Amino acid sequence: MKAPIVLAALLSGVLFAPAASAEPPALFINLLYAHYADMDHWAKNYDPCHTYCEADFAKLVAAARHKHVIDYDPICQCQHGGEKYMMFTGGTGATDNDYMATMKKLSDPRGSWVLVLRWVEGEWKIRDIVELRGGKQVSLRQRLTAAGA
Repeated sequence: MKAPIVLAALLSGVLFAPAASAEPPALFINLLYAHYADMDHWAKNYDPCHTYCEADFAKLVAAARHKHVIDYDPICQCQHGGEKYMMFTGGTGATDNDYMATMKKLSDPRGSWVLVLRWVEGEWKIRDIVELRGGKQVSLRQRLTAAGA
């Protein structure tokens, strides 16, 4: 009699457990930055953050661009793309559903930024970007929120 209960408990844990390992975050990052290496196929005025970021973060970035708080694409830390990028380091973030990846441009390996990814509804999304500002690491989400973007 206990076996069906134990089996049901195990199955419910499997069925409802977060599936953060379903798509490796490195694969998401490689596919995303492959788009940046060849920007020609994106439509004019296409906003990659709209597709690859969490909805609230994408709205924050779009508002910041509209208000001229930022004049660059924070995902690639660039204005025009066409670079080659590499993930320097990566690892689990604050929760099992988070992943933090330190990114670098091959043309400027000294500069880096951190993508904070979150597993959302079956796919990875960018939750935040930690940039180097004035020698300190700064959350773009916090900076744009403080700027009223």
